Parts: sequence; C-alpha cells; structure tokens
Amino acid sequence: FLSVGVQNVLAGVSVPQLSHGATDPSLSVRANFPFFMRTVASDEYQARAMIAALTHYDWKRFALITSNDGYGINGARPLEELSHLEGWTITATARVDGGTNVTALAEALRLSATRVFVLNMLAADAGPFLEAVNQAGLLSAGYAWLLSDGLVTNPTALFGGAATPPAHLVGMLGTQPAIAATPTTADVLAAWAAADTGTYPDAGASLPVYAQHAYDAAFVFAHALHALVEGGADPSHGAGGGVSCTAGASDDNVYGGGAALLAAMQQVQFEGMSGQVQFDAAGLRSSDYDLVNLRPSGFVKVALVTLAPDTLVPEAGAGLVRLGGSTAAVDDDPFGTSVLHGKHLRIATIEEAPFMLVDRSKAGNARYSGLMVDLLEEITKPVDTSAPDFDEAASTFFTYEIHDVDDFGRQRDDGSWTGVVGELVEGRADAAFASLTITESREKYIDFTHPYIDLGLTVVVKDGERTFNMWSFLDPFSNELWMAVALAVLFMAVAVTVTERASPYGRHQTEEEAKGQRSMGLINSLWWSVTSITQIGSENQPLAFSTRVVSVTYYVFTIVIIASYTANLAAFLTVVRLESKIDGLADLDTSLAVGTRRESQPLDYFLNNASPRLRGIGNAMFTTANVNEGLEDVLNGELDAYIWDSAVIDYQVVNQPYCKLSSVGRLFSKIGYGLATPDGGAAPALSEAILRLRENGFLEQKIEAMYTGGDCPPKDATQSDVFEFNAVAGIFVLLGWGSLCAVVVLLVEILLFRARGSTLFAYFAWLHLGARSTRPEDVVVVEPRAADRVRAGGAKVGPLEKEEEVPVAEQTGADGRRRAQTGAAFGRWLGGLLPLPYMTVRTTVAL
Repeated sequence: FLSVGVQNVLAGVSVPQLSHGATDPSLSVRANFPFFMRTVASDEYQARAMIAALTHYDWKRFALITSNDGYGINGARPLEELSHLEGWTITATARVDGGTNVTALAEALRLSATRVFVLNMLAADAGPFLEAVNQAGLLSAGYAWLLSDGLVTNPTALFGGAATPPAHLVGMLGTQPAIAATPTTADVLAAWAAADTGTYPDAGASLPVYAQHAYDAAFVFAHALHALVEGGADPSHGAGGGVSCTAGASDDNVYGGGAALLAAMQQVQFEGMSGQVQFDAAGLRSSDYDLVNLRPSGFVKVALVTLAPDTLVPEAGAGLVRLGGSTAAVDDDPFGTSVLHGKHLRIATIEEAPFMLVDRSKAGNARYSGLMVDLLEEITKPVDTSAPDFDEAASTFFTYEIHDVDDFGRQRDDGSWTGVVGELVEGRADAAFASLTITESREKYIDFTHPYIDLGLTVVVKDGERTFNMWSFLDPFSNELWMAVALAVLFMAVAVTVTERASPYGRHQTEEEAKGQRSMGLINSLWWSVTSITQIGSENQPLAFSTRVVSVTYYVFTIVIIASYTANLAAFLTVVRLESKIDGLADLDTSLAVGTRRESQPLDYFLNNASPRLRGIGNAMFTTANVNEGLEDVLNGELDAYIWDSAVIDYQVVNQPYCKLSSVGRLFSKIGYGLATPDGGAAPALSEAILRLRENGFLEQKIEAMYTGGDCPPKDATQSDVFEFNAVAGIFVLLGWGSLCAVVVLLVEILLFRARGSTLFAYFAWLHLGARSTRPEDVVVVEPRAADRVRAGGAKVGPLEKEEEVPVAEQTGADGRRRAQTGAAFGRWLGGLLPLPYMTVRTTVAL
C-alpha cells in the first residue's frame, strides 16, 4: 500500500518512481500507475513459481492463508486465479491480523482435512499464527507449508529474532526471486566482506534478496541520468522546470523532465546483482524464482523455477527435508478416497434415544436405528449417480458394521479408556457414531469431526400440579389499573351529582317529586356510573347539558376499558400453571437431590467448575447407570432434578413414559456432539461430509423430525383450549357475595320500614328534605298502608286511601328539633342522598 500511495502523489507531478521491493500486482497496470517502475518482479511471477512447485509435488488441494493487508491479499490473488484455472481445490482461506483468534483458526484448519498450506504474509506478522498452528499439530510429519518471499527473505523475523530456525519450522518450503551468479554479484559480495565493520557493522553478513535489488535500482537510475546528460538534456529541471512542494496542484506544477527520465530508465540494460536487468514496454521486469527448503542452518536452494516456460528444475543433490523429520511424501488428500473409499469400517456406538436405538431381537446392523444410522446411510451414499456407467457398489463411500458398548468412556487410573472412547483408542473401532460430547480430555486421545448438532446441558424436573387461579378474570388488568377504574367510577358519580344539583337545568328533588321521578343524588349517580361502565344502562339519565358533556367523556372511557378487558380476557382465562420449585440451574443447591449419568461430561462440568456452589452440587450429586434410570428417579420422586444434554432430554420429555417431565431454565455449558475416529484417522474426511449435510439441510430436517413426532400431549401447556370451571370460579364466588350483600341490605330495609314513626326515622326524613325546609315542625311523614306504598322519590304505586300527618317536632322532641336546626346547612346537600324506602316525605309549607 505504501508504494501505491506514493505513486498516486508522484504521478500527479510527473515524477518517476523506481521500487526495489514493491511486488503488488496492481502496480503493473500502467494506466493507473504511469510513472511506476520496479527492479523486482510482480507477485504474478511468484504465483506462477508456486504453481510450478505445487505441481511438482502433486499438491492440488491446499489452504491459503494471508495477512489482512495489501501485501497478503493482493499478492495471493494471482495464485487463487491460477489455481482456479488448473481446477484445483483451495480447501480454506483465511486472513490474519492482530485481532484474529489464531488458536481458533488453527483448530479450524486442523479440521479442514488439509495437509498442504500456502502462507503469504510478512515475517514480522507471522509469529503468533505459526505458534498456534504448531500447537494444533499442523507443523508435524505429514504436513507441508509453502512460504512466500515476504517470509523467506526475512529469516531473522521468521525465526523470532534467533539466528537459527526453531525445530518445528525445519522442513518448510518457500519461494524467493532467484539470484544469478554474475560477476557483478561476486565483486559486490567480495567488497562487502572486506568492508570496515566499524563503518558497516553488518559487513560480511549475507545480503537479503531485496538489498541486491536495491543495488540494481540505484544503478538503473544512474544509467538513465548518464544517458540523459550524454544526450544534452538537463535532468535536474527538464523543459518544464522544477516541482514546488508547497504550491498547490496545477498543470504548471509538474516535473518537466519526468517523462524523459522514465523513458531513459526503461531503456537501461546491464548485468546487475539480481541478474540481467532490463524492462519490457510497460517498464516491468520478470524474474526466475528459487525454491528453498528450511534446514537447521537456514534456507537452502533445492530447485530453480524458470518462467519461460514455467519449469521447475531440482538442484542436483539438494534433497528435501520435511516437517517432523518425515521421509515420506506428503499426501494432499490423505482422508479422501485413499482412506475411506471402498473400506469396511467398524463403527462403535452407544444406545441413547433418539440418536441410537437398539432392537435386541434383531441381528447385525438391522438391530440399529436412529439419527446415527440415518447419518451413516447418507454419508455412504454415492454423491454422483448420474454417470451412464454408474455402479452403486463401486461408488459407495465405505461399508460398515455397527457394535454398541455400555458407556461413553472414562479414563482409568492407568491411562487406558473404557467405552466408546476406549474402542477408538485401543483400535477396536475405526469410527464412533454416537451422541458423543466433544471435550478437551477426549480430544487428547481421539479426533472429533465438526459438530453435527449443537446443544447444552439442561435441568429436567417433574411437572408440578396443575393449578388454577379462580380470580384469573381479574388478571387482564393490574391491581393499580383496577384501583384507577374504581376511582374513576366514584369520581364520575360525584361529578354528576355536583353538576346536576348545581345546574339550574339538572334534576332537582322538588321538581322531580312533582313529576314522580328520582333526582340524581349521590346514590343514584353512583348507580348510573356503575351501570354505564358495565354497559347495562340506568333508568335515570342526567338532564343538565354540563352533566352530559362530562358523561360523553365517561362513555368513551368505558368503551376503551371494556374493549381492552375483553380483548385480553380469553388468554388469561385459559392459563394453566404447572408450578415447580426448580426453574433452572440457579435454583439448584445441595439440599436438593440432583443427579446425572456417572462418568459423564455433565458430572465433570460440576466437579471441575470454578463456582464453589456448583462444585458443591457436583460433590453431592447422585449418579445413575444411564439416562433412563435417572429420568425414572425423577418421575418417582427420588430425585428433584436430573442434568443431561438438551438434545436427549428434549426428545425424552415429549415421548412416553416421560410426559410428566419438563426441561426448565436456560441451557448452560454449550457443547456439541461429534463423530470421532482414532487419533490421526479419518475425522477430517467425515467432517467434510458433516458440513455437506448441514449445508444441504439433511441434518436440520432429521433433527427437527426427532422433536416434533412425540406421543405426549402438547405441552405448550400452560395454555388450555377451553375454559375450565376453576378458571372462572371467582365470578361465581363474586355472585354469591353479591347475593349475601343483597340479603343484608334487604334486612336493613325491613328494619327501617318497621321503624317508621320512630325518632331516628323521622330524623332521616327531615335530612332527606332538609334543604327545602327551615322548620322541622313543618315536615310531615306520609305513611301509606302496605298495599298502597309509594316508591322512594315519590312515584306512587297505588292511590292513597289514608294519610296520617305527624309533625316532625312531635316525633323528635325538643332535642331532636335542635339537632335538626343545627344540621340544616349540612342537610341542604345531604338531603336527597339517602332515599328512604316505601314512603314519601312532603312539607305543608308553601315553597
């Protein structure tokens, strides 16, 4: 990127640029970089040299890793294009920078089934990545690495500052521009060796390749200047004068001699340190390349790649040192057809629904079914059946026989393994197709594929008793909202009472008595407010326009409240809660009986957990021989909870006999199930098959079918399809309470009726009319016979046959008269609010 940026500036002022180290292929486009030249070849030529090396060793499958910068990305592009033209396979590509998780990348490369890697980056950036791939075992026997010149030409940085290479790097291959053995090279190196070390501290040391190209670049410039001067030109300014570094960009601020100097450099030819120096019409230079091999003493040339035509010529007697000291040639596809195609594999498994089911009444592979068998059958199918001469038997990936063992595997004190893992470690099985969790401890002894299913641990508990909330019809509104509605009803009752009595057009007691109708007192207003919000309607309606205005807003309020309530009522009435004292991992403690399978990953999770609480649970945990035994213990109440993989539990709890169990809480300890092979086996080849089946949807379809075909009733099951009595029992209770209250009110009415003529009754009668009488003795009580009662408020039921007028003063006495006079002011507002049953009150005083 540096040369690209510099050229963008210099081209604007017509100043030629001559580079000794910029290999970016994009700089070769003369239309974009008209004043650029270089003495080193473009990375296009290095890509051709790498293709020649890969062809020589028959490596047609490789991973390409680059630095995430212009050198790495642009330099690798020609190699990608040429590989595509050759029909080769790039198994993986990656770009590395300071933010890359190199450990995860190295693991991904290990699982990619790749044995040959091409690395294109600068040596200063390669240290952490190379350390990570070494830890992943990718710098060992059976692997090959081909390095670009950015690594080869800076060995000190590649070796981490050491003078000699680390042992794990010995055996790498690399390319670098070829250095010709010219007389000039010999003369310069002799002079360099004899130089004063006081002036030149590194005198006599090996000169890097690009230092030799820098020497040639200086002479290219010198030869061009000499040619211009000999021709009579003034190269210092040229015909257009010099360039001002402070002036703004303009057509006048250019180097007038730039074009002439560029043309002169393109014509230069001489024998330099890097060989014959000369340029093509575009100002570019080609180069042969050396193929070098890293030995304990450093890089050693083992072949020359000439590019006219592209040919690799091995160096006589050089030989080849391979990674890990191996003497065997590296196979770029050891886990392809060479390992599995046509082979007969011994498959180890373990019975665990729904991954592997075993029917003991059958023999051979026929006794096995489940996801693992589906996976085996799909993997071994021929991929391409369209060929005219297709032979299914010959095209089958591999054949197999299955045998099952009792457990997943644990490591004994002597280091040996039991179970499925033991079958692989001890060579009794070639692969394991089972619900086998990928763990660090197992990874040390066997190889895992990419996960075929992702999962986590879960807590399974017994469903609680079905509980109903008899007051669920109140649930659509919160307590605060119910309180607000009640206050709104009371507020409207008061508002209607006040406006109706204050307005000259409202219902007044005296006028309404004359008409035989009720007034809008507080009791009647409250009745109107309640019946309005329940949309029943009241026989009394406000008359005053001001009251009707406030009533309209209340009607809108009731519409919104009723609509909101009814819209949510059905959902709340159908809720059925299955209550449990355990809702997830956070609710577990040592006081509970918690279990898991013995010698399993979940048990290790608790025993080795960083949390003291979870370690304590692990130490107190009950273990079972298998998962079914643990689930039975939860059903029987012997265990409060059981811990196991969600992929298994989610299947079990939707199938008999575990319908009364549920997994609760969030997943924890996220893990995955993988296929497994012995260490160094065919796991990468099986990984490719797993990735293919995940990408084409096969695995997703099969896994979805496992969890949707259960024989248990649906458990979304806090939701019922119908209303049940217990859900609305509260309404019936409320109806009963209302009936009891009505009985109580009835008794009060009877008592008041029987108490007519008493002092207390007369006092209430005066309060009822107190706002319109100033003399209690003028108030009389008309007491009709029972057959001719008058409705409260004055509406007569039948004709009065006899009236007995009794002055209030006679009923109450002098003391009652004083009380009546004292309460006259209060009575003006309270009067009419307490309608007395089955009587009428009138005054003999003309008003």
